[in-house]
Amino acid sequence: MSTFTSLIVICLFVCFIIDQQGCGAQKEECTRLIRVTKRVSRTFYYSCGWRGFWQCRGKRYYNTYTTIKKCCDGYEKVNNRCVRKLPMTTTPRLRTTTHIGYSRNLTTPKSPSAPVCGISMFDAKKLIVGGSTATKGEYPWLVSLVFTSHFCGGMIIDNRWILTAAHCVEFWKSIFRSFYHVRVGEYNRYAIDSKEVTMAIEKVITHENYSDLTVVDDIALIKTSKSIVFNEFVKPICLPRAKMRLSVNADVEIAGWGVTDPDNSGQASRLLIKAGMRLGDLSLCRKVYGSFRITSRVLCVTDGHNDMIKAACNGDSGGPLMLRENGMMYGIGITSYGAPSGCAGGDPVVYTDVTEYIDWINDQRAKN
Repeated sequence: MSTFTSLIVICLFVCFIIDQQGCGAQKEECTRLIRVTKRVSRTFYYSCGWRGFWQCRGKRYYNTYTTIKKCCDGYEKVNNRCVRKLPMTTTPRLRTTTHIGYSRNLTTPKSPSAPVCGISMFDAKKLIVGGSTATKGEYPWLVSLVFTSHFCGGMIIDNRWILTAAHCVEFWKSIFRSFYHVRVGEYNRYAIDSKEVTMAIEKVITHENYSDLTVVDDIALIKTSKSIVFNEFVKPICLPRAKMRLSVNADVEIAGWGVTDPDNSGQASRLLIKAGMRLGDLSLCRKVYGSFRITSRVLCVTDGHNDMIKAACNGDSGGPLMLRENGMMYGIGITSYGAPSGCAGGDPVVYTDVTEYIDWINDQRAKN
């Protein structure tokens, strides 16, 4: 190696050390300046690293950097990771992702002030008839609709709105609304703890085309009388992209306080129950319920074994059909109806396809 080449190598090494030391020496300044993305100083600039942490980089030698353990703007620390935040009241921007068995577009968070949706304290195991008991806080977006006791489920989609089935609320939405309540943070129906809150209902909106006869467009929104306070046991679920594609055999999850007796003769479950299911072809539901009821705006769900030892039952209506992706949960369906032969009689269950109603959901929230 020539003397000239050696000098160049030494100079580059020295510059590397200086840049690193400079970033280290300016950590206080870096921390102060990271409120503004890419705020440039004389020698260093501050950028958001690909893991969501701020980085102090050398201006001339960009591969020289020091990572600052603070999340970038628009990110929130969850389980020692920086995760993008989602807006409360609007459908987020989208990215396309692929998974074995199905492909679809998923939402990408972008609001710096909203809570992260679709994330609980626990990574749920894919295990409500034939299901298993959920862990408290595993599905923090689940709510119980209460009259004298639990009668339907629902899911929190932002700090004022609950998504549920129209057949759960059509009868009482106007005259008897004051007698009904939404309970958030619920887990054990027979016990009251500090994490659950019972809320009054300000407004109920059912889809304008809903009919009790056909149960088509079985979707409704409930507006709470005051803002829902989010914590580790109360959080919103993520809404999917409008009309995103869902493929047959995709693994999905259900949860609720429905009847756990196969003959549908008992009371609602005391504890929250969960089960792993699969999306089935619409033809399976058309054979059971008829083509006039099974439109392109519903989802057909089986337990993946064609024996339906796990199935939604009375009391699960209005609850969510959930799709997990990258640790985040998306509410892709609403429990509508099923099981004419009994809750574990082998028939698939019909869910309202939420992806077909995103525009309707956003329009109603904007107008009300």
